[in-house]
Amino acid sequence: MVLKKISPLNNQKNKKLWSDLITLYSDGIIDFALGSAPFDDEGIEMKRVPLVEKGEIKNFYYNLQTAGIAGVDSTGNGLRSGIPSEPVPEISNLVMEEGKVSFTEMIKDIQEGIVIDQVLGLGQGNIISGAFSNNVQLGYKIEQGKIVGRVKDVMIAGNAIEELKNIVTLGNKSKWVSGKYKFPHIYLKSLSVSTKV
Repeated sequence: MVLKKISPLNNQKNKKLWSDLITLYSDGIIDFALGSAPFDDEGIEMKRVPLVEKGEIKNFYYNLQTAGIAGVDSTGNGLRSGIPSEPVPEISNLVMEEGKVSFTEMIKDIQEGIVIDQVLGLGQGNIISGAFSNNVQLGYKIEQGKIVGRVKDVMIAGNAIEELKNIVTLGNKSKWVSGKYKFPHIYLKSLSVSTKV
């Protein structure tokens, strides 16, 4: 999308877009992680690639073909999504650095909100604009700093590019999601929430 100049991140390298709390990297050399390997599917050595540091875009990831078009070196992210297929630019393992606040402290600070554990249809948002709208598969209601029960028939919506500007804090413990993504809890100021009444 960046090469085609249709991404909102086009021409945004080394510019501050998001909260200082956000540091993201692709890392293909984490021991025992699902996306790790000595080399990518094009024979390029895998490594850690800083993508975002304190809210600033530092790098994009490339395979040999896209690196050639961009006039840069491959970042070792040429991966096959299936066999047979040609390698395409893919994240190896995506990691977000942790914050300093415990999940319990986050909950105590929220007067009214929800904890979103799982959503349905993640990845079906608009990757060009950043817009998303997802049903909450597993979520919990927070009232007066306490979890009071599960929620159902709830949908969240927003724009990921904008929401990442409004992070209150990040959790101090990360966990692996779907084997290749390691993230802490993310405390957002607000998010559009709708439900049946």
